Amino acid sequence: MSDPLWGAGYALLLFLAMLGAAEAGFRLARAPQASHPVSGGSGTAVIDAAIFALLGLLLAFTFSGAAGRYDRRRELIAMETNAIGTAWLRLDLLPPALQPELRDLFRQYLDSRLATYALLPDEKAALDELVRSRGVQGRIWARAVSAGVFSGQEILVLPPLNEMFDIVETRTALSRHHQPAVVLLMLLVLGVACAGLAGAATAEGGAAGWATRSRSRRRSRPG
Repeated sequence: MSDPLWGAGYALLLFLAMLGAAEAGFRLARAPQASHPVSGGSGTAVIDAAIFALLGLLLAFTFSGAAGRYDRRRELIAMETNAIGTAWLRLDLLPPALQPELRDLFRQYLDSRLATYALLPDEKAALDELVRSRGVQGRIWARAVSAGVFSGQEILVLPPLNEMFDIVETRTALSRHHQPAVVLLMLLVLGVACAGLAGAATAEGGAAGWATRSRSRRRSRPG
């Protein structure tokens, strides 16, 4: 199953869990043996507010971190594009007879880099293509070293290549950097807890839970 489908499945499970927690909170607050409603006292109101505030704070930090990682990835795309362009232009410093092979390797490398991201979210296929990109990297570096030493331009030709290859590793490492699982787990727990508190708060006004209302509507239908 692809990542978008997994995400949709988790969202659906969370939605159902929050609905269940809201109904459970309502039933607990309306239970005859309860000495007072869950959200009725001032002490519990303070606790409710603190839990909802904590959920809002975690959501804000989570979205802020996701936006930061997204912006950083976009920045690295521009950096890699500029590095490839600079390295391509520096090939002009080499003897004309040595340029065609290197330029052909550059085209293979660029095609492989584009294919790596076109294959996502199939992570295995993308990693296989990344291995191919690294193989082309090695061939480019070997040919550039020999050509640069031969022409005396290695100081100008090799640094852009090194930068071009380093950005690949930076982008690969950043693509594996996600929100910590403990934060996501805490968001899940707090989301379900807040749904339960919201359900309990509805009992204070004498409202009926969603499951109770559904059964009442079915019973009131004629026939």
